[in-house]
Formats: sequence, C-alpha cells, structure tokens
Amino acid sequence: MGTTEDQSSDEIGALLDRLARGYTERDLDALMECFSDEVEVTVYGTGADERRVGRDALIEQFHRDWNQSESATFSPVWVKGGARGDVMWCAADLTLAFRADGDEVSWSGRSSIVAVREGGTWRVVHWHISVPYGGQELGSSF
Repeated sequence: MGTTEDQSSDEIGALLDRLARGYTERDLDALMECFSDEVEVTVYGTGADERRVGRDALIEQFHRDWNQSESATFSPVWVKGGARGDVMWCAADLTLAFRADGDEVSWSGRSSIVAVREGGTWRVVHWHISVPYGGQELGSSF
C-alpha cells in the first residue's frame, strides 16, 4: 500500500523537475500537465495577493509571472517528502531566480506540495511557495 522512501524520492524529484522545466521554459501546456484536472487546485505564491484557486486562476498567475519577467526559474536545493497510496507530499528549499526590468534577482524560497496520482501520473493539488521574512533574525521566532 505504501511507497518506499527511495521510490517516493524519485517520484518527488521527477514531479519537481517537470514543474521547474515547464515554468522555466514557459511551456504552459507542459506545466499544466503537472496539475490535477480532477481536483480543484490551490496555490499560494510569494506575493500578498497570490492565492489561486482552480486551473484558470493558476493559468492567469503563470501569465502574470511571465509577463512581468524576462526569465524566471526555481531550483530545489533540499527536498523531503513521502507518499502513501495515491497521495504524495514534499517540503523543499528552493533557489528562485528571475530577471525583471533588466535586473537579475535570486531569492531563497520554500515550497510545499501535495500531489495525487491520476491515471498513473502524479499531479499537484496544492502548492505553496514562500520567501522567509528577511527582517527576522536567525534564532528568533518573531
């Protein structure tokens, strides 16, 4: 019933690779293949107004990202997750890099994903990407 840790690690890595490749290449069709079309998808982004519910809202967000940047990508630097049955989850530290208005910017980010298996393929049902609050000192909770 469960998935072995090695197997789920490979599957998580493959899903993150598909997400990153679709986003970086601005391939909306490939990117949307990573998301459920059976469950209403929810996504939180780094912006205060970036709460998206449903595939149409997610498509609008990707278009917004791409219209406001010359390039944008994310790369996992640490990933931990697992799977049980047809549900998979992960937490990841990311490097977010983009070029906007001629400026190259790189941020450290965080992400969590919940995915379900649909027709043998893992598809995201919830994705959260955030950037740690820069004004908070290390070792401080507030």
